[in-house]
Amino acid sequence: RSQRARDKELAMTRDIMPLENQIQMFQQLDVVAKELLKSGLMPKAVDTPEKVKVLVITGRELGFPMMEAIQRIAVIDGKPALSPQGMLSLINRSEVLEKFTVNSQPKFCDVYMHRKNGVEFTAHFGEDEARALNLLWKDNYKRQAPNMYKWRAIAACARVVCPDVIGGMYLIEEVQSHADEEETIAIVEKTAAITDNKQDYFEW
Repeated sequence: RSQRARDKELAMTRDIMPLENQIQMFQQLDVVAKELLKSGLMPKAVDTPEKVKVLVITGRELGFPMMEAIQRIAVIDGKPALSPQGMLSLINRSEVLEKFTVNSQPKFCDVYMHRKNGVEFTAHFGEDEARALNLLWKDNYKRQAPNMYKWRAIAACARVVCPDVIGGMYLIEEVQSHADEEETIAIVEKTAAITDNKQDYFEW
């Protein structure tokens, strides 16, 4: 197949349905969502029919089958995010890359992507970047740092070379890290504030 044909096929999987059709599909998903929840096989965080429907619809826009969407996508603080395997799956299925290399080392990872339309980029992520983002204390980085560096580098490269393929989404770990950082900042700011007002200390 030509690159034009593949790009057209990719676009067709993400066509925007008319609003009426979207509403109809959303309503039809009610029955499916409730049955899936009854199965007991849904991820723990997916505990309402509404959450199931959001994941399925988000997955459809990305090109995922229903069950894979539920397994590959998570919503953290209202933001959808992809598992590393989900992001790589979308990239591989799209066939938009001409070259894709991963140079994974114990303390860093370099990822190079060259798209068939000419766009190319190299992303680097390693111990220095993880330290700057205050990630090295996390269990995943203590136990499997090379893997974490690899997925971070792949995600960063993909958002530059093929944002249309991954929907511009971030990894679950990236979104979670940002959420943790915001929570930490909020606690620090509150602690600093109550230091000047002992009465607030007992109300917090």
